[in-house]
Amino acid sequence: MEAKKEGKIKKIGYSLYTPEQLERLLDLNCIPDLVQLPYSILDRKFEKQLSILKQLGTEVHVRSVFLQGLYFMNPNELPEKLQPLQDSLVELKNLCIENNVSVGEVALNYVISNPNIDKLVIGIETAEQLRENINLVTNWKSNNVLFSKIETIEIKDKSLLNPVNW
Repeated sequence: MEAKKEGKIKKIGYSLYTPEQLERLLDLNCIPDLVQLPYSILDRKFEKQLSILKQLGTEVHVRSVFLQGLYFMNPNELPEKLQPLQDSLVELKNLCIENNVSVGEVALNYVISNPNIDKLVIGIETAEQLRENINLVTNWKSNNVLFSKIETIEIKDKSLLNPVNW
């Protein structure tokens, strides 16, 4: 914070994994200029803190929008450790089928539609993947009813939403 006051750095940022980490920072009066945190259609553990961060003027970047590819896996072929997520993934995929949208479309646009999120960090391996992701966002027709239904999907073992536990 002294380096920032001295003009040596412009922004102080943190890569967070749990809301408790953010609470500790705020308790220490360390108001970040920028945070990067996991957030996706099924992993919304930071939901309550997003509006607080915006009120504090913190720039919010989110990662793990596709939950490390979990949303694209075949629910019937999940590794044993991820089996408890099978019903939730089937429910998600069925909602997408009923609404004639892909999981990728829903995953990207759910995050982008959140006014408390400034930037989205996604990994790609090819230029074609980048083009596909841009098209998924460009051609999206807002669907708050679908988003509301997805928000009712319950994840019993929330620790499985953290890839470190896989």
